[in-house]
Amino acid sequence: MIKLRQRYWSSGSKRVMVVAGGTAGHIMAALAVSDALIGQGMALDELAFLTASRDLDRELLPATVYDVVRYQGTGVTKGATSNARLEFIRKTLSSSLAILGPIARWRPKVVVTFGGFYSLVGSFWAKTLGAKVVVVEQNVVLGRANALVSRVADQVLLAFDETSLPRRVKERSEVVGNPVRPEIVGLANARSGPKSSAREQLGVGRDELVLVITSGSLGARALNASVAGLFETIDAELSRRNRDEKVRVVHFQGGKNQVEVDVNMVPNGIDYESRDFDPELYLWLGAADVVISRAGTSTVFELFALGVPTIYVPLPNSPKDHQELNAKYAKRRGAAEVVLEGEGFNGRLSHTLNDVLFEGRKREEMTKSALACASLDAAQRVAHAILWWESYCGGKD
Repeated sequence: MIKLRQRYWSSGSKRVMVVAGGTAGHIMAALAVSDALIGQGMALDELAFLTASRDLDRELLPATVYDVVRYQGTGVTKGATSNARLEFIRKTLSSSLAILGPIARWRPKVVVTFGGFYSLVGSFWAKTLGAKVVVVEQNVVLGRANALVSRVADQVLLAFDETSLPRRVKERSEVVGNPVRPEIVGLANARSGPKSSAREQLGVGRDELVLVITSGSLGARALNASVAGLFETIDAELSRRNRDEKVRVVHFQGGKNQVEVDVNMVPNGIDYESRDFDPELYLWLGAADVVISRAGTSTVFELFALGVPTIYVPLPNSPKDHQELNAKYAKRRGAAEVVLEGEGFNGRLSHTLNDVLFEGRKREEMTKSALACASLDAAQRVAHAILWWESYCGGKD
C-alpha cells in the first residue's frame, strides 16, 4: 500500500469522498481504490473518507493520515424497549445531521460507497448537493444499504457476475471484480509465481505441505475449535499413505473467540503454530497448499488472485447469507469447497480437508480455476470509473 505522510485534518473542497467502514473487507477495498486514485495523479488532500466510529475504522483510517468524518451510529436489537427504539432514532437523526456539515464543506464531485448504513445517509446527502454516486458492491447479493443507494446511483460496480439487479439498475452496472490490496497484487504478479515468492520470503521449504487456517480479524470459535480434530485426520492420513513428511499448520485465530490448543497433543507428523494477527498473513495465504477460511469477499478475491485451493466455512447468518453465497460461487467455479457449520461440522470439515490436502492433481485444478476468477485490476477499474464521472462533472475546480 502507498506510504502516506502523516498530517492533520484539512478543509476545503474534495474531488472524491470514499464511504466505507464497519468491516476490514470494506476498508481494505476502499484503501486499494484510494491508492489507485493516488497512483493516477490524485493528491491525498483531494480525498475524504466517511466511515463508522469503531476501533477497527480508527485503526485503518487514522485521522492523522486521512481527512475523515466518522458516523456515530448505534444499533437496536429485536425486542428492544420503546425507550431504546426512541434513543436509536434520536442518535440516528443526530449523526445523520452531524455529517452533513463536512459533506457540505467538502462538496465532493464523486462519492464512491462500499455499503453500510452511514453510506446510505452520506450518499444521499452528497447526491442532494450535486455529487455523482458510484456504488461498489463486493458481495454476490446487494447489501441493504447498497440496494437503496443503487436506485439513485450513477453507476454500480460489481465484484461478481451473478449479482441480481433490478433492470434499471442493471443498465447502469458493470462487473469489475473486487479491489484487492497492492500487496496481494504484487505477490500475484511475482516473476516466480505467488507461491514460490511467498515461500521464499517466509523461509518455507518448496516441498513442504502447508495448511493455513484463518478465522478472520475477530476469530471464529467453531473454526478455531475444529483444529484438534483436523490434527487427528491429518495424522491418520499420513499413516495410511505411509508418508513420513510433516504437514505445517499455521493457525490464525483472530483477536477474539480463541481456543486453547494443547501443543503436547499435536501429532509428530504436524508442525503447528498459532497466531493472533500477523501482517504477513497475506504471505502465508500465498504460501499455502490449502487454506481454510471464512468467506468474506476480500478474502475470496485475495485467494482467487493467489490461486490458492480453499475450503470455505461461511459465517452463519451473515447479512443476506452473503458469505455462503460468496463461497458457493467459488465452488461452482471449481476454486473451492464449502463446509457449512452445524451438525457433524467437524467430521465434514475433516473429510473435505482429506479430499483436498492430499490430492495434488485436485489442488492443481483448483488453482487454475481460482486464477481464472482473479481480478487484479479491479481497483484501477473502479478508480477509472470515478475519474470518468469527475471529468463528467467538469474535473478539478
